[in-house]
Amino acid sequence: MKNVNELEERVLEILYQKSISSPLWVTESEIYWSIPDMNVTERDVREALDRLVYQRRVMKKVGKYQIEKVEFLAIKERLDSPVSLGLSESVGQNNNVEKESGEKTCSRPSVREWNGQGLVSLLVCLSCIIFGFLLCLLLMNHKQDQPFSFPELQLPQNQLQVSDRSVFLSSKKENQTKNLRKIETEFTEQQKVNRLLNLQADSVRMSVERLRAYVSETNNKQNARLQKERDLILTVSLLLAGLLVILVIALLVRKKE
Repeated sequence: MKNVNELEERVLEILYQKSISSPLWVTESEIYWSIPDMNVTERDVREALDRLVYQRRVMKKVGKYQIEKVEFLAIKERLDSPVSLGLSESVGQNNNVEKESGEKTCSRPSVREWNGQGLVSLLVCLSCIIFGFLLCLLLMNHKQDQPFSFPELQLPQNQLQVSDRSVFLSSKKENQTKNLRKIETEFTEQQKVNRLLNLQADSVRMSVERLRAYVSETNNKQNARLQKERDLILTVSLLLAGLLVILVIALLVRKKE
């Protein structure tokens, strides 16, 4: 501020602002720091205050300054003039209109925002339903995964064999040669029957072993298929769970915004 009068008016305005609520004594340093112009020095402020004191527009007391009452009323009257009031009222009305329009704009959500929230909510519901269905299916497959077990078949070989010692041949002289031949014939027939039974038992045992191997292979294939199904269901469930978490987080963030 190179103009002296302009600097004096600025100093008077600062003193006026300080004394609006109640008369206040202000130091030279406070006035200097209240002026935003970097070209104004503290010496310029001191000289302006001295001139105002000389003109009896400012009072000085123990290094502090206060605006005179006459000057205070003059500035107040100038600021309260109709022109100033009209300008201030128009500015206030414009600010109020801008605030109201801004509030209305902020409080009215767009159609796109509502559509986005509805879509996110729908995706969350569908993900929950599909995730629950897959989880139930996984539990049902786990319960049904009971492999078929073929019972062990044991054929007592000792009961199918007849020992030669099971026939008691009496050495008494009363037995006749005819009885001996008859016993020998029956013994021979019994041995044939025993051999036939052993062959049949071996055949049954081999059939049982083949059937057991087939059942074991079938169980292994079934277990492998069920394991693949469980892995697939588990993978899809994890993906849906991750998608569900992402959608829920996105919905919460959108609500906060």
